[in-house]
Amino acid sequence: MDHSFDQYATGIIQHFGMKRKTPKEYGDVPCPNCKGEDRFWISDHNGQLKHHCRKDCAFIDRDNKLQDMGLLPKWEPDSQFNPTSTTPYNVRRNIPLKGAKLQGADVIVSLVDVRTMKEVGKQTIKPDGQKLFTKGLKKEGAGAFIGEASDTLFVTEGWADAVVVHEATGHQVCFALDASNLPKTVALLGHKNIIIAADNDAKGIAAAEATGKPWVAPEGNGEDWWDVFHQKGNKGVKSALERPPLEKKPSDPFAGYAISTGVELFEKTFKELKWLKEGFLPTPNLTLIAGAPKAGKSWYALGLTDELTAAGHTVVYIANEDTERRLKARYDKVAGFPSENAIFLSGLSSDKPLPKGKQAHDFIRSLKSRYRDLACVIVDTVQAIREPNLKQSDYAAVEAEFASLRKLAHELMISIIVVHHTKKTNGDFESSPIDQILGSQAVAATVETIIILQQVRGSQDVNLFITGKDVEQKDEYRMHWTEKGFSDPEDKRLADRGPFQKSIIEYVKEHPRCAQTAISEALDRKKQQVNEAVSTLIECGILKYVEGQRLICVLT
Repeated sequence: MDHSFDQYATGIIQHFGMKRKTPKEYGDVPCPNCKGEDRFWISDHNGQLKHHCRKDCAFIDRDNKLQDMGLLPKWEPDSQFNPTSTTPYNVRRNIPLKGAKLQGADVIVSLVDVRTMKEVGKQTIKPDGQKLFTKGLKKEGAGAFIGEASDTLFVTEGWADAVVVHEATGHQVCFALDASNLPKTVALLGHKNIIIAADNDAKGIAAAEATGKPWVAPEGNGEDWWDVFHQKGNKGVKSALERPPLEKKPSDPFAGYAISTGVELFEKTFKELKWLKEGFLPTPNLTLIAGAPKAGKSWYALGLTDELTAAGHTVVYIANEDTERRLKARYDKVAGFPSENAIFLSGLSSDKPLPKGKQAHDFIRSLKSRYRDLACVIVDTVQAIREPNLKQSDYAAVEAEFASLRKLAHELMISIIVVHHTKKTNGDFESSPIDQILGSQAVAATVETIIILQQVRGSQDVNLFITGKDVEQKDEYRMHWTEKGFSDPEDKRLADRGPFQKSIIEYVKEHPRCAQTAISEALDRKKQQVNEAVSTLIECGILKYVEGQRLICVLT
C-alpha cells in the first residue's frame, strides 16, 4: 500500500524512538506485530514509506497494527487511492500495462472467451481502484491471458496479481476476474499444468480448492500476490510461488459432475447446436471419414475444405500422404477460387514427420493459437498422428486415444475430421457400414460423427453413409464423380430410382396430395403401372399416403 514517507515517517520514528541508519533508513526497534527485538525498520523508497521486519512477519498484519496505533491511516478495501486522483491504477501499483491499455486515466483490460480467444468484453479499472465490467458480460468462461503460452499456466483472481506473477516467473497467467468465477474458468482451460496463484483469504482459498488443481497462496493472512510484490519485489513473488503447491481436492465427492434431477434437466436451456455444414458437421465435434483405398476419401475431404472455406470458415488440411504438387493439382480442380482461409500442410513435402500422440495434440493446439479463427482441422489420414506403439486391437487403449482427440476438439471449440480406412469387404454396403471401419470397434464407438464412402460398382460415384450423436437419423446419399471432384450429396433413395419413378416423384413435388389417377393421366401411363411404381416408392419411404386416403405426397 502506498504511504508518503514525508507525511508518515516522522510519527513512526518518534513513536518508536528510531535511529537513522542511512539517509533513507531508520531502525532498528521491536516489531509492533511480532514483538521481536531489533527487527523493525522503515525506508524511503521513491518517496513512499516502506516498513520491514527481519523476521519477515506478514506485511498486512504489520500494516494493520500500525493503523491501529494511529501511525498510518486506516483504509477500506480498494480505497487506498485518492478518489480524486487521476494517476492511473497501474502507475500507483508500480506495474506495467501487461495485457491492458490506457484510456485516459483508466486501465482497460480486454477480456476473451478462454476457449475461443474471441473478445467478449472489458474490465475498466479506475484510478481509485474501482473495477467495472462491460454491461451484460457473462463472466463464466471469460478472462485475460498475460504472456505467451508456456509449460505452466498460473491462474489468478485479479489483473494486478496476474501481472506480477507473470513478471516474476515469465510464465503465462490467466486472469479469472474474481474468486467466484475462478473455478468455472479453470474448468474450461485445456492446459495440462495449471497452478492457482490464490489470494490468502477464505474466499480465495475456497475457490482454489474447488478447482481441484494445485494451488499456492502468500504466507501472510489476507495477502494477495501484489502485496508480496509490494513488500519483496519480483524475487519475493518468485520465491513464494516456488514453494510446493498444495493440492486439495474438493471435499464433495460429486463436485465437478453435471448432476440434475429430471425436473432440473427439463428446465435447463442450452445454446442452439452449431453446424459447420448443416445436418452433416456439428461443431465442436470429432468426425471420422472412412472408405476403401481409391474410394475418393481425399477428394471428398478436399471438397469439404473448399466448401467450408467458401462459407467463411478457416480450415487446416493436413495431407500427410501428398506432396504440395499433388495438392495444388487437386485443389485447382476442386476450388472455384483459391482461399486464404484454406491452410495446407503437405506431409511428403515437409522436412520432418508429423508429431504423434500427445505431441500431435499439442501441434493442433499450436495451430489454434496461430490461426485464431480456426474452425476445422482435417487430418488425412489419422494414422499419421496416432500413438506409434498402440495395439490396434486393444479396445480400451484405442477408446482412450480417440476420446482424447474428441476432448481436444471440444477444448479448442473446433471440428476435427480424421480420414481413415475401411476393411476389405465383399462390397455389400447395405449390410453394416459401421462394421467396415478398420481396427477396433472402439473407433466407431468414440467418434461423434461417422461418414463412410463406398464406391458404386462400375462407376466412380460413391454412396455416402452418415450417422452420429447429433446427426440423429442414419442417412445415405449418392455423390456423382465430376471433373471437379464429387457432386453435392443427393438422397440415395432418389438416386437409385429409374426414369419412370423419378418422373412420378417430380410430378408429386409439383402437385402434392394428388391422386394416382392424376399421375396416370399426366404421365400418360396405365393406372396399374402407376400403382405399382407408387407402391415401390412408398415401401422405400419416398412417398406416403395421406390420412389413409388414396392420395400421396413426397416425404420431407
